[in-house]
Amino acid sequence: MQFIKGRLAIIENNGYVTTENGDFLSLFIIITKVMDKKKRTIGFNCFGKVAEKVLTLNTNDRVEIEYLIDTKKYNNKWYTNLKAKHIDKVNLTPKTVDINQQSLSNF
Repeated sequence: MQFIKGRLAIIENNGYVTTENGDFLSLFIIITKVMDKKKRTIGFNCFGKVAEKVLTLNTNDRVEIEYLIDTKKYNNKWYTNLKAKHIDKVNLTPKTVDINQQSLSNF
């Protein structure tokens, strides 16, 4: 498994996938992340309970995604997809200063 944090930028509804075990929701999401001093966009496929959890989030929420990398060959070309296995909203907590660690010169 891999983990990545970023801001939720786009949620696209792909509809429902039908299998012999029933129907489940399919979404495609894009997050943005600064890497190597450049803003990057990264897309993930989300299915079932993960997709349902995405619908509880808002764009611009900071999220952490646990994902799988899936590569397949189709028509003599290789394609790599990222599949979200778990997604959580990350709450930013403000930095607090421990008064015991401040130097006496600050008083």
